[in-house]
Amino acid sequence: MRGQSHCTPAPPGFHQPLPGQTVAKPCPPGSASHVPGSKACLACYYGVARVYLGGGGMPRDAFPAERPSAGYLLATIPSGGPFAQRACAPNPFAASCTSLAGRSLALLVGPACRVTALVLGDQGCSRLGGLTSLQGAFIDADTIHPLPPADSGTALF
Repeated sequence: MRGQSHCTPAPPGFHQPLPGQTVAKPCPPGSASHVPGSKACLACYYGVARVYLGGGGMPRDAFPAERPSAGYLLATIPSGGPFAQRACAPNPFAASCTSLAGRSLALLVGPACRVTALVLGDQGCSRLGGLTSLQGAFIDADTIHPLPPADSGTALF
């Protein structure tokens, strides 16, 4: 049939930066990909994702000499943005939050670029015994993709 392809997406742990290819390439040691169809392998250094190999990759000598490492990022959710509106908040991640407007969001990043997102300073979802989190992974240097619930129990570090 015209327009169909026999290609399958690269499985997690592999990448394929070029469309239409039939063979995916494994991510080298020290890097990872977490979602099917990944175009690149990533490594994280102190919470910052870097494209290790694949589309948009940096020259190998531009990477730190040390091994990938864990880190964290802090961000503030804008009061007027769509993420701050309760109706637009991802569920069930923020379902118990009183409000996301102006809240801090902590992103705990593992060396393989897995991410745990936590809302800080909200009485509903950031109290001891009631801390909610969202699991995800960097899919490129700027984008975090949520991981499916079946995978969310995997350890970050």
